[in-house]
Amino acid sequence: MTVDFGAVPLRLFSMKRLSASLMVGAFLMFCAATPETGQIRGKVHIYGIMTSAGPGLVKNGSEASPGAGKAADVQVQIKSATNRIPAVLHTRFGFVYSLTNLPVANGNMTVTKIVKHPKMKRPTGDSPTGSISDEPITVRNGGAIAITGYAFDNEYELVPGIWDFEIKYKDNLICTQRFTVFKP
Repeated sequence: MTVDFGAVPLRLFSMKRLSASLMVGAFLMFCAATPETGQIRGKVHIYGIMTSAGPGLVKNGSEASPGAGKAADVQVQIKSATNRIPAVLHTRFGFVYSLTNLPVANGNMTVTKIVKHPKMKRPTGDSPTGSISDEPITVRNGGAIAITGYAFDNEYELVPGIWDFEIKYKDNLICTQRFTVFKP
């Protein structure tokens, strides 16, 4: 194999200089292949039993995901920081999370919330083991702080066991939170 260095004598390429040139080239190729925003990061800050001051949680209008309400003009607070949730009617639980490196600098975007829970038996006859819902978030300076959760609005929802929450963006898992629901 012949390598043509043109008018540059081969002796000018010392091993140090060649090694440094290869490292710079590899770095530039890596930067060109990496998106400017980087990987979206998520972090759960606090979780537990929630209370609200105001009109309460508003249903998303879908019978497909009961209890999966969203806050509307509500101040939500974590009343008790715990991952153990009593299966009691009208109990609300959830978590506050933050997202960084979002693809939108300012504005709105949607994340997907997936809730996996033990089988519940609805009066309609179906027996879901989870729900999927889109949740809008407001982005400021490439980041967002959001709250999500679940409310036991119906007797059939009071199923003890492991309840897993996932927040995803375009099939990428951003953050998770696990709760254990128990019969008091």
